[in-house]
Amino acid sequence: MFQSVRDFLRRRDLRKHSSTVPTGIRPLAGIRKVAVFLPAAEADAPTLSLIRDALSGKELSIFVISPERKASPVSGAVLLTPSHMNILGRVSSSRKVPRTSVGEDLFISLFEEDPFAVEYAARCSSAAFKAGRSQLEGSIYDLVVMTPDGERGTCAEAFSEMVRMMQLVK
Repeated sequence: MFQSVRDFLRRRDLRKHSSTVPTGIRPLAGIRKVAVFLPAAEADAPTLSLIRDALSGKELSIFVISPERKASPVSGAVLLTPSHMNILGRVSSSRKVPRTSVGEDLFISLFEEDPFAVEYAARCSSAAFKAGRSQLEGSIYDLVVMTPDGERGTCAEAFSEMVRMMQLVK
């Protein structure tokens, strides 16, 4: 019962707040602000360093989402735990919780399967270019980097491939 009510409220929330900004693949040189979402399990120093190096010169916001309430802080990234989420599973909109919408030009999700908080952020983001590792219903992402069936890729590998493909766009 609770799940069906929550699903209904999620769909209503997404319809109400979804972005209407047209999106498409853009040259990386024209990007100024970037929002990156990645799982806490893969938010290690080398991965964060790779992200910062590849997107140097751009205003960068990195959000790490952890399913654990008592997660250790991540240096150089904003850690979001279940205590930052509302009952629907999206990041709360309060003064105590950091905003995930930062006016970004590029939205990147490094989750193989987006949790609702990331799906909500992607659908509601006003970014003109969105990239992810699996396509959401409604073709939200303009660039999708998937691993071959049966294989499990890391966030660092997926991000490197995304950046390589973005650099080809002129």
